[in-house]
Amino acid sequence: MAAELGVLAFKLGYADWVESTEQSGLAPHVLRALDTLRKAGAALN
Repeated sequence: MAAELGVLAFKLGYADWVESTEQSGLAPHVLRALDTLRKAGAALN
């Protein structure tokens, strides 16, 4: 399950990065997506 969440975070972050006008790298977008997924998971408990 952790691997699937990691792949999902990458996919979401990549999509956000491609659409972004920011001059930043991919990592901040992936980390932001991972944080969003963590918060969503915590809300399920």
